[in-house]
Amino acid sequence: MNLSEDILSGLSAETIKALREFALQQGVSLDPGSDDRADVIGSVQKHFQIQDREEVFHISYQSKDKQRNVNFDVKGVKRELGQTLQSTGLTIWRAAEHLCQFIIDHPERFEGKSVCELGGGLGLVTILLDKLSICSSLICTDGDEDTLQLLIENQIQNESLFDTGYLFWGEHEDFLSEHTDLFDCLIAADVIYEQEQIIPLLTTVTALLSKSGEFILAFARRNVAIDKVLIQAEALGLQYTVIDESPEGISMEPIYSFTWKK
Repeated sequence: MNLSEDILSGLSAETIKALREFALQQGVSLDPGSDDRADVIGSVQKHFQIQDREEVFHISYQSKDKQRNVNFDVKGVKRELGQTLQSTGLTIWRAAEHLCQFIIDHPERFEGKSVCELGGGLGLVTILLDKLSICSSLICTDGDEDTLQLLIENQIQNESLFDTGYLFWGEHEDFLSEHTDLFDCLIAADVIYEQEQIIPLLTTVTALLSKSGEFILAFARRNVAIDKVLIQAEALGLQYTVIDESPEGISMEPIYSFTWKK
């Protein structure tokens, strides 16, 4: 649906009124005080463009020992549209799924800890942690406003009680002023797409991580080699270990654990 300016200018007042009524019936968000035809048409276009690309992801995880099961839904953008998005956080990526499976298999690693997710996207990983009810505190952050709004919608839909917050890597001063206690555990999945993101991400990690804490990174092979991340982490005083190998047959890095050098 994409109307040209000629068509737009040719619509009668009655047509615009009818379109407004239709839009309201469909749940389109409109300014109640505006009868501007461009506003009405634009709002309808945006609404249905979003509707066409939305998908509800049905999430289901079971631990390898079959002792734990978690099932829930999150709303996002269709996977096949992921590479075309302004924000990559609006859909689900494979490293987040890998991290979810690791968490449900190793809940003891997060039990009783304060946990903060960086670049949380749709909230998949944090919602799973919330369902397990094992963390002493839990917050999910993102640096994109549209993504954060969708994250909050998914949080509400799942009746999850964790906190959410805006956090743009490298600019964490305001966040730290609100969250003065450092975190026992930071988690992130599939968050590095460009080399320029490495230093801001790791700078924020080192600012938020407690001295006995752990940063867990599920990394997918994209445009950035993992070696560049590991080298920069060591330069900032972190050491790393591999805590979970990549799933067989999938082109993905293992899950890494970063802690402060002794």
